[in-house]
Amino acid sequence: NQHLMNQSAAIPKLIAQLDSPNIQITNNALSTIGALMRNCPENQKMIHKTNGIVKILKYLQSDDETIVKNALYILGETARQCKE
Repeated sequence: NQHLMNQSAAIPKLIAQLDSPNIQITNNALSTIGALMRNCPENQKMIHKTNGIVKILKYLQSDDETIVKNALYILGETARQCKE
């Protein structure tokens, strides 16, 4: 339980990093968010609470292919978990 609380606490910081002009920081944040939300409803809820999905949506228009892939993965996981 403590481990999940620590992960959930990291989500707002990672969402804030999505505002960085540095592509590497943004990409790392997206990748970490994707990993933390995998099969973890608590982290999924925290992403929604912090308006993370709204920020992630804007990256679908990025010129960086890796950023687009990471954003699509997160959105796909969100859709999959909403169905369950």
